[in-house]
Amino acid sequence: PGAGAVGNLQRRMFTGPGAFNLNLGVRRTISLTERTSAEFRAESINVLNNVNWLVGDASYMGASNQKNTSAFDGNVTQWNGPRTFQFSVRLSF
Repeated sequence: PGAGAVGNLQRRMFTGPGAFNLNLGVRRTISLTERTSAEFRAESINVLNNVNWLVGDASYMGASNQKNTSAFDGNVTQWNGPRTFQFSVRLSF
């Protein structure tokens, strides 16, 4: 097919490399007094920032994407989200 056109291969004809995503979380609880404690948490989503690509097929791209532009114009996206950090402090009394 021409650039930007959908061909006639069956869906999911090729399989790509395995996708992996590593999430990490740590927690530390510190006693401040006999009844009061503080909990510190740090969480990371996709800590290694590994990119897993999702290449669209005919059902993903839809009929509206049949235009004469670049072959990868909006068809290749990231399957997983970028690296994200989250920190929290909890005070219990």
